[in-house]
Amino acid sequence: MDISSKFSLEDFLAYLFPGVIGTLGIYYLFLIIPFSNIDYLQINFLNGVIFFIISYLVGILLSSFSEAIIEIFPSYKSNIPQEWNSKMAVAKLNKLFIKNSNGNEIWSKDTYYLCRSYVYINMPQVIPLVQRQSSLRQLRINILPVYFIFLLDVIVISLNISKSGKLLESYVLFVFSLLVYVLITIITYNRAKSNERREVREVISAILIYQETIA
Repeated sequence: MDISSKFSLEDFLAYLFPGVIGTLGIYYLFLIIPFSNIDYLQINFLNGVIFFIISYLVGILLSSFSEAIIEIFPSYKSNIPQEWNSKMAVAKLNKLFIKNSNGNEIWSKDTYYLCRSYVYINMPQVIPLVQRQSSLRQLRINILPVYFIFLLDVIVISLNISKSGKLLESYVLFVFSLLVYVLITIITYNRAKSNERREVREVISAILIYQETIA
């Protein structure tokens, strides 16, 4: 079996990169907490290997947490945009649709996965385009909890500043960091949704072109 065909470097980095940053953020958080007894780690090969292993596991945990939150919001894989209805009709996607109890065709995640499998089987050259959008979405979703970790770091820093009597600087730092956190979270989430939209669009467009060429 060719292991390389089962391994995706993009997926690996989508977990490792947020995991590394998140682990550093958590480690720094424990360093600046007043009652913490954690010391600075020595930089050597063994600690480096352990760090990357832990980072990858942290990346998986962060992904599980972020995906659970994202599932609350609407998805293009579950609700297709209205402007794509005409494309769906032309592409005759009804053969791939899941039907509800009343016999009506509905768009759902199951429908999308059937369409994606159809593309993977019949149009393998489109796979890199679909996977690129999927990997970018995954990376952006995985990094959302990292923003929150660094927000906690800044909150602890502002509390430490306030204890030294610099209340104004502490309030300014807290408010500024909170505004930046909200802004960057919204931007990253919207970019992730854009990647998801492009992923679904690539699948539908590929089916449209394929069925036109074999008609």
